[in-house]
Amino acid sequence: MPLWSDFFGNDEFFGKDLSGGSFPATNVEDSEESFIIKMAIPGVEKKDINVELDGNMLVVSSNKETSSEEEEKNYTRKEYSYSSFKRSFSLPDNIVGENINANYENGELVVTLPKSVLEVAKTKLIEVA
Repeated sequence: MPLWSDFFGNDEFFGKDLSGGSFPATNVEDSEESFIIKMAIPGVEKKDINVELDGNMLVVSSNKETSSEEEEKNYTRKEYSYSSFKRSFSLPDNIVGENINANYENGELVVTLPKSVLEVAKTKLIEVA
C-alpha cells in the first residue's frame, strides 16, 4: 500500500514548489478499485491539458497562452498572458496503465487510476516424500 507521500515529490510544500511556482489544488482518493486524482484547474480549456503516463510516473501539465490587441488612432496596445504547470505523481506497481482515464469538467480534472488485483499467495500444503 503506497503512502500518501509517495504521490507527491519532495519538491512541493503546501501546493508551492521550492522554485516559487504553484500547483493546482489536488486531492487523491484511495478506494479498493482505484486511486482518483482530482485537480482544480479553472479557466483552462480541455485542449490545453496534457495527461501522460511515462513508466510509473503520471505527468499532468498545462500550457496556456492568450493575447489581445487593441488599436486606437495613435497607439496599439498588446497584452499577453502565460500560465503553465507540471505535476508528476509516482504510481504504485498495482496501477493498470492501459485503463487510466481522465475527464475535465467545470474546472476540475479527474484522473482515475484503476488498481490491478494482486494475487495473494494462498496457503498450500506440500507433501513431503
